[in-house]
Amino acid sequence: MPSHSTALKFINSRDIFLDARLELPKNPRYFAIMCHCFTCTKDTITTHRLSRGLAQRDIAVLRFDFTGLGKSEGEFADTNFDTMLDDLLAAAQHLKTHYQAPRVLMGHSMGGTVALAAASQMDSCEAVVTLASPSEPQHVLHHFEDVINELEAGYDAHIQVAGVHYPVKPQFINNVRAFSMQQCLKTFNKPVLAIRAGQDELVASHNADEIIKMSAANPHSQLLEIAQANHLFTDKQDSAQLLNAIEEWLNLLDID
Repeated sequence: MPSHSTALKFINSRDIFLDARLELPKNPRYFAIMCHCFTCTKDTITTHRLSRGLAQRDIAVLRFDFTGLGKSEGEFADTNFDTMLDDLLAAAQHLKTHYQAPRVLMGHSMGGTVALAAASQMDSCEAVVTLASPSEPQHVLHHFEDVINELEAGYDAHIQVAGVHYPVKPQFINNVRAFSMQQCLKTFNKPVLAIRAGQDELVASHNADEIIKMSAANPHSQLLEIAQANHLFTDKQDSAQLLNAIEEWLNLLDID
């Protein structure tokens, strides 16, 4: 079914305006939020394709730029895992206030890790989908290998991701190292679909296994591998398989 893409902005708890897009079907079954990967944006191919695809299947999806990325305000150097979590909770509050509370959280790579952590704090959330996501946020520190000594010594530095330089501060590594997903999900009982890419060059397959192990309290949690997919699921056939698998799983949960 046709859907309409609406540009919007919302504010987080730190008074920073974040840029977003709401993919809105004419008669949405329910609302979801899709989180992009580390240093990516809401328009990265994985996030964009999946959000639009689900909207065409009558699931409204909000995708947004985390602080300091894309068209959102703020400084990337001041962000960390906690600020990403705060941004997602602010997105959920915006939907609750102006539309309806999100019932599904989804995220690609680090975005999925954030979604998983947020779900434990969000009563409205009934299911989580992670795509090629690390089981712990400190996994992202592989991008910091060249500057980790500087940061540990208390100095600011720059990392390079996909050819782009980003300023980082010591507080980032301290923050992600301090977070324990195992502890966060200690009483977690919501269903999780953990999807891994068979040809993933960034996130090892065992991360999806660990996510499922941490969410094993719910019998509907499921592990899925798209064998030929790379980390970004760039191939259109892989994207189509991804979309179909997510919709099929969500339908089985009977969220409607």
